[in-house]
Amino acid sequence: MTEEKEVETREKPPAKYGLNSWRFRMSILMLFALFTRTSLRVDMSMAAVCMVNTSYSEEVVSYPDSTETDSQCSYLAQENTSDSGYNGDLPWTQAQVNRLFSASFYGVLTSVWISGYFSDKFDAKNAILIAMINSVIVTLLTPTLAEKSVWAVFGARYIMGLGDGFIVPAIFSIASRWFPHSELASFAALYTSGEQLGVLLTMPISSFLCASETLRWPSIFYFFGALGSIFVILWFFFATSSPEQNKYISEPERIYLRESIGKYHKKKSGENGYKLVLTSRAYWAATTAQLSFAFSVVLMQVYLPLFLKQILKVSLKTNGLFALLPFLMQIVSKNVNGNIGDFLKKKGMLTNTQAAKLFQVLGNIGTGSCFLILALFIDCDTVFLATIVLAIYGCFVSCGVLGFYTALLSIAPRFSATVSALSVFVGSLTHANVPTIVGFLNENGTRAEWRKIWFTAAFLHCLAAIVFGILGSADVQEWAKVAPEVDKEEKIKLKDISDETDAVGTSMRIHRERILYPEIAETDCSFVKILNATAKVDNFDSKNTETWQQMYQLNDQYFHPDVSNPVIFLYISGESEAEIQYACWSNFTHMKWAQKHNALVVQLEHRFFGNSYPKWTDKGLADMSLETLSLLSPQQAVEDLANFIRTFQYDGKPLNNARWVAIGGSYPGAVCAWFRAKYPDLTVGAVCSSAPVWPKVDFYEFAEVIEFAINDWDPRCADNIRAGFTEIRQLTYTDKGHGILNELFNITPALDPQTSSDFDFDVTNFLNVLFQGFHRVVEYTFDGRNNLTVNGYGVNSLCDIINQPLNLNEPNVTRIRNAYFWIMLSEYGDDSKSTNNSYSKMMEGFQQTAFDVTVNDDRNNAAARGWMWLCCGVALGWLETTDNGNSIFNRIVPLSYYMKQCNDTFGPEIDTAYVTNKTAQTVAYFGVPWNYTAANIVLPNGGYDPWHALGTYVNNTERHQLSVLIPKAGHCSDMYPKWKDEPAALASVRAVIEAEVDYFIDVDISNELVDGVIFIDGAYFRNILSLK
Repeated sequence: MTEEKEVETREKPPAKYGLNSWRFRMSILMLFALFTRTSLRVDMSMAAVCMVNTSYSEEVVSYPDSTETDSQCSYLAQENTSDSGYNGDLPWTQAQVNRLFSASFYGVLTSVWISGYFSDKFDAKNAILIAMINSVIVTLLTPTLAEKSVWAVFGARYIMGLGDGFIVPAIFSIASRWFPHSELASFAALYTSGEQLGVLLTMPISSFLCASETLRWPSIFYFFGALGSIFVILWFFFATSSPEQNKYISEPERIYLRESIGKYHKKKSGENGYKLVLTSRAYWAATTAQLSFAFSVVLMQVYLPLFLKQILKVSLKTNGLFALLPFLMQIVSKNVNGNIGDFLKKKGMLTNTQAAKLFQVLGNIGTGSCFLILALFIDCDTVFLATIVLAIYGCFVSCGVLGFYTALLSIAPRFSATVSALSVFVGSLTHANVPTIVGFLNENGTRAEWRKIWFTAAFLHCLAAIVFGILGSADVQEWAKVAPEVDKEEKIKLKDISDETDAVGTSMRIHRERILYPEIAETDCSFVKILNATAKVDNFDSKNTETWQQMYQLNDQYFHPDVSNPVIFLYISGESEAEIQYACWSNFTHMKWAQKHNALVVQLEHRFFGNSYPKWTDKGLADMSLETLSLLSPQQAVEDLANFIRTFQYDGKPLNNARWVAIGGSYPGAVCAWFRAKYPDLTVGAVCSSAPVWPKVDFYEFAEVIEFAINDWDPRCADNIRAGFTEIRQLTYTDKGHGILNELFNITPALDPQTSSDFDFDVTNFLNVLFQGFHRVVEYTFDGRNNLTVNGYGVNSLCDIINQPLNLNEPNVTRIRNAYFWIMLSEYGDDSKSTNNSYSKMMEGFQQTAFDVTVNDDRNNAAARGWMWLCCGVALGWLETTDNGNSIFNRIVPLSYYMKQCNDTFGPEIDTAYVTNKTAQTVAYFGVPWNYTAANIVLPNGGYDPWHALGTYVNNTERHQLSVLIPKAGHCSDMYPKWKDEPAALASVRAVIEAEVDYFIDVDISNELVDGVIFIDGAYFRNILSLK
């Protein structure tokens, strides 16, 4: 097999959750950090219920209501657990214990004001390292200090809090540097699970150690102190504050993070981060939500064991198991919710703010409802119900990670540590004061007192849902944006891209040959004969004897007419004039076959295109009236081919026993396949490339394959395109957005609902103009058809432009603007950086019924009207929508846009019902692709070609029906000249096709299939996008 050079691709970064992904590894290290922090704080909560001897308490607990006595708790009648193992040996009062719970938070309140500055200015990794070493030392010393006095422990916990105040701001700072916005929610859900995991393991372990007669409560602090020491070692050796400091990270991942996260952390000198943050409505909305969740966290982390003891009256061993339930559910649900949230944002179904509001409000309402149930229905006889409620609480409270937590990470990335410092301050203030509030409301541990506590928590969640639902945001705020200083080269980057691209013309209205084939002027095709054949006006009306002249081109430079069985390659033209290069250029694939077999090459022009019109007006114009268009259909085209072969003469003489081989690509490929199936006796075989043999109204698979190709080439590119089109879609909803789009794309005429009679369709037409530009780049990727694609015009260059880093104040829509202007410059030589857009203007060309086809504009407009009729009137359908719902392009081009075109072009009777019915008739006439049957035919398709979704993939070696899908290949790429950087499989596919053509023509040559070719059976249609 011929060795081909692989197309060079940029190495992709590791998958988000891949074992070699340092984003994932850092999230695990951060999870361990929060686990350690939480366990070193929560160990006191559980230890306190078994280290204190309540007989020394100044506040003797009593149960005045008879409904709350142990005798009313049915399960306690069988389980004598009056003290339940809670008696310890330290003579501390409940008030002193409450102060111990608050001690570390007072320390946090002291240090948090400098922690944000330290994390931003110095190193977040070292901040966490020093804080954890401090916490480990305090934890290990706690049993010794407890023997001294409660105040010694209070002082130690206060010192622990001083260090603890640095941890969360540093975590925020690291997260904003390590996790791209598209992955932020899922990674935040993962690493914050450390908090729940800390509670989840600390509670039962502490409960077990407390109940042990030999280990007892001091072992709690020794165990978790040792665990903290292990974390310190791992963090020291492996953690880094940013990807740039990490010596183990791969270069592709480093580049991915640098370009995805951008220049978010650069500040202007003299900026007051605290002032900017504290005057932000978005910050206060997130803070209100945080306050409600912080209140809940303290209740569950610190006071849930006490609630279980006082109200549910569970034993010490059972207490730890009950207490861990909500935290177990949080771990599961927050990671599920995080990935759901990122998926919805990635698919463009929700914006960042919409996702944050949805999950925050859901979390507040759900959590508040759980607290109301705890207040109204839970006592020691409803333990099972309490279990269910605590589990549901865990599910709802986890939504806060996707709500206020993601918002705080997102609203001001370059002030991440400042925002987090304020966040920690609010959280710590809440943590420090909740014990006071609970102590005030819970003097005797009665059910009535606990009701007040739960009602207070429920009220806070209701308030937070309202405030965040109205004022919340998860987008970078205007005050947090800054244009970094860039040099002159950076400022004119877009212009440089344009200047480096070879122009292929000078006008937006360049005819198709100039756009697609800039080399045509360099090739002498004067030897190709331009002839006419007599054809029937209506092949299906035997009473109609009218005829017309159908143009064809003939190349006989390789032909030997004296052979007994001459070979003729019949090249089928399609929805444009018959372009002469297909009958001329020697480097096209079929022209090489012609040289090999001394064949005659004939290209037959399709009726109603180019110069081949069955009817003309009295003024000599091509007649494209609705009545005449009834003669335009693929059925008529198939009959034209049959009649042409039957009546063909060379130099006035018929060529007896000629061996005809039909060749076509794209729509002509479909005509080729249908012709071969209906008239197998007229040709010896056919090669029908990129043949969409499935008439289908809503061709939403078109956008799906475009997305597949982009994502297959570079997933980051697909994400950036999605983000850009999501922003564009949002901008189309408001007058302000219209102004922004008009300025960015220089839309002419401007989008303006006051001056447009078809404004909604002007908007959709603009969106379709963008979409069509992107699809053309991908559809013709790597096809080698001209200098444009050979020099790099394809998905590779498109993604290079899309992935260019943005300045902080640039929206993602800028990526789409840059790519679109590059497309226009490359295809049309248009560097005006403007976008022609008018639905009504476009329709004027479609609605014209007579054309002077000697004029380029008229010839192009006639072709456009003819193609519209094939899609709408016959009908083939093939309306290229984005209606699949999850496209990276959003739902910017609906089916209704095309149906209005059909209606406005051909009249009110050409509506959805008409098009649907006509398409069904076309399918009934030609058959469905998965049942397609023909002998001696090859049907190649390109993996990056959106039209391959409508191809046939039935293979039958006995009758030589061969279908092949070429990885990474574009539209009709097997037909074009070979070039050095084409997809590797193309050489193998061409060899297979040539072997089949040789077989058709009866050349005695081996017909072995070549390795590396993918053959697809009919099952492919059942999962059209599964191929990777």
